[in-house]
Amino acid sequence: MKNQNSTISIAQKSSFKVIFSAITFTFLVLIFALSSFTNSVENVKKEPNTLLWKISGNGLQKSSYLFGTIHIICEEDYFIPKGFEEALQEAQQIALEIDMDDPNLMTSMQQLSVMPTGMHLKQLLTEEEYNTVAQFFIDSLGIPKQQFEMMGVIKPMILSSMTIQKVITCSTTKTYETEIVTKATEMKKEVVGVETIKDQFDAFDKTSFKEQAKMLYDGIAKFDEGKEVFNKLMAAYKSQSVDDTYAMIKEGSEEYKNFEQDLLITRNENWIPVMKEMAEEKSTFFAVGAGHLGGKKGVIQLLKDAGYTLTPVQ
Repeated sequence: MKNQNSTISIAQKSSFKVIFSAITFTFLVLIFALSSFTNSVENVKKEPNTLLWKISGNGLQKSSYLFGTIHIICEEDYFIPKGFEEALQEAQQIALEIDMDDPNLMTSMQQLSVMPTGMHLKQLLTEEEYNTVAQFFIDSLGIPKQQFEMMGVIKPMILSSMTIQKVITCSTTKTYETEIVTKATEMKKEVVGVETIKDQFDAFDKTSFKEQAKMLYDGIAKFDEGKEVFNKLMAAYKSQSVDDTYAMIKEGSEEYKNFEQDLLITRNENWIPVMKEMAEEKSTFFAVGAGHLGGKKGVIQLLKDAGYTLTPVQ
């Protein structure tokens, strides 16, 4: 295990946090690229086009806020919605999906990113599929063949997240989580997580390594579709449409039946009591992936069901 962890450190040391924050996003891109997208959505009340919501009522002494992020975005597309800075200033603490300024985060991610001892990507793909994936990493990402062989012990979802570098055509990117942590540090505000890094990996690991490997291969084999989906996701996010973002997730999840339940719904439901406790203790600025906000089991509706008033900030 020690040698395997060293492999991750060599391959990902400089950008591991950015890569990790892109895992969910990359899974969405891969899933949408492998399915037809009809922009249909379940029968729920259409939400206003905003990514920022005020949480009040239900006994709260001070209001909290909910913001939908996108985990990676071109610098020229990065924007701050109306009311964002004021909400961040008003909040007493910042809550992301995980605590991104935890000093132990890097070590935990390295440990959790490796498959069980003895497993390798070669065992999960055919020889032809493995060679296709390897050639992509060598040609498109500039990773030497020997180094990629060593990286084969890393969970396929982590390898998938690295491919997003080639889906994005811009030269400079930003992540909302990193920007929010930077602002929180400047404001001397505590950053916490609504779940642990292990919770998040446990959710991803419900998708078998075999299926993760299939998604990795299919995403590379259908690379052009991935770029098209990325552009659709960017358009939905920039329009601040919670409904369109959720519609893409709902439609894309049809091919991977357990994806929506394991990576979205179950986690959303687990977050609500944590968010409730945090908001009761301190005014909190919650920032989670925008895909978690919409739908009958999205965070917005679940908070409403719990008795809170959600007011769009526009």
